[in-house]
Formats: sequence, structure tokens, C-alpha cells
Amino acid sequence: VRKAAADMIECGHMAVAYGGQPRLLTVGLNINDLDEEKRKIALASLKEGIDEAYELNATGFSFLAGKYEEETKEQSYQALVKSTEELCAYAKSKGDMPVLIEVFDYDIDKKSLIGPVDLVKRYAEEITEKWDNFGLMVDLSHIPMLHETVEESLLPVKQYIRHAHMGNT
Repeated sequence: VRKAAADMIECGHMAVAYGGQPRLLTVGLNINDLDEEKRKIALASLKEGIDEAYELNATGFSFLAGKYEEETKEQSYQALVKSTEELCAYAKSKGDMPVLIEVFDYDIDKKSLIGPVDLVKRYAEEITEKWDNFGLMVDLSHIPMLHETVEESLLPVKQYIRHAHMGNT
């Protein structure tokens, strides 16, 4: 089915990007889980998604950070960095597809670790020091849920943005 879809996309002169977020959200996986076995399960699922993205000739692969507890926020952050580096390495071993993290809310709905701009900037700086295939996906509909203005949310990380969704909340 993916081969047929890839052929239709190519014949239609279209581009497709692969959203790995449902691979985590629909089954409750967390890429920054502090339980190492659960983190590895989430990572394996995203790697399968990267394989599918390459089968579809996707222009990019996206995912999101998982939930966290305030008391263990730094440990969750370190687990996310470890997972992201593994994803970037895996994607790069197969080609040049960008790996993008989507910035989500941190206290309303998804309660994702990567939400407030200060942490997004720290994370993007750290990952891009080693990986040139990493970037940010921003969604204008998420910005009000971040308790930030558009300028506060985007300007500090503008050099890392590779994809944007336009919408409202």
C-alpha cells in the first residue's frame, strides 16, 4: 500500500511529510519516558515510522516530546535528547530526511516537555550542535496554549524552524 501511495504521490507531483505523533499518542508511548524500556519501545516505534517515511519518499519526519513531571523535568529532558540523537542518527543512516519535533503545549492538552520557548531553544541548540538533519515544527494554533506571544514563541528559535502549521486554537 505504501508503494502504491508513493507512486501516486510522485505521479501527482505532490510532496508528503510523515507525522510520527500518532505513533506515540494513540498508544500512550513517551519518547522521554524515564522507564528505559518504555523509552526504547517509543523509540522503536518512531524508527519504524522513519522507515515508512522513507518508503513514501517523505520530505520530513516529525514527532513530539512526551509528558513529564516537574520534579523530574531535567531527567525527562536528558531522555528526550538521547532519543532525539538516536532518531537523527537513524534517519541520517538512511538518507537526508529532516527529523522535526513539533512544539506543543506543556500544561493544557498534550502536556509535552517541549513547549515553552526557553526549553525549545536550549533543546534545538543542543541537538543541532551534532545533527544537521534536525529542526523544529511550529504550529500557530499551539502558541496561545504556550502562554506566549507569536514573537516570544518564534523569534528566539527562528533559525531552527523548518516547518510551520497555520491554524488557530
